[in-house]
Amino acid sequence: MMFHVVIIFLTFVSRISAFNEGTSWKTQYVFAAVKVDRSVVAWGDPTFGGNTPSGLTNCQTIFSTTYAFVCLKTGGSVVAWGSSTQGGNAPSGLTNCKSIFSTWAAFACLKTDGSVVAWGDPGYGGNTPSGLTNCQTIFSTGFAFVCLKTGGSVVAWGSST
Repeated sequence: MMFHVVIIFLTFVSRISAFNEGTSWKTQYVFAAVKVDRSVVAWGDPTFGGNTPSGLTNCQTIFSTTYAFVCLKTGGSVVAWGSSTQGGNAPSGLTNCKSIFSTWAAFACLKTDGSVVAWGDPGYGGNTPSGLTNCQTIFSTGFAFVCLKTGGSVVAWGSST
C-alpha cells in the first residue's frame, strides 16, 4: 500500500475531527474542521466525506461514523455527507436536534422534544425504534445506541454483539 504525504495549512480553525477509537470522532479516511466562522473544511478520501458540502455554514460541531460526517448546525438542523450506507444521508428536513450521537456506521439525533431519529446502517443502530419518546440522553458503542428515558428506563437498539 502506498501512502502520499499531504501538507495542508488552515487558518482560524476551532475544532478538528479525526479517526480515534473510543471517542465520538471516528472518521477513518478523512479529517474535518469547523472554522471559527462556523464554516467546515474536510480533506481526504472523497468517498468517505473528503468533500465538504458546498455552502456549509453555521456549523456548531461535527460528529462522525467510520465513513461519514454530520454537522449539527446552529438552530438544530443537520447536514450529513460521506458514505450513504454509514450515515452520509440524513433524513430530509431533520430539525430541532439538540445532540447527535454516533456508532461506527449510524447517527442518532436527540431532538428537543425527547424524540429520537436515527439513520445509517440498521445493523449499527441506523433504525429508530418505533415510538421512542421521552429520551433524556443517548449513549453509544461502536455497534448500538441506548436511550436513557425520563423515569430511568432504557431502550437499546443496534447490534447485540
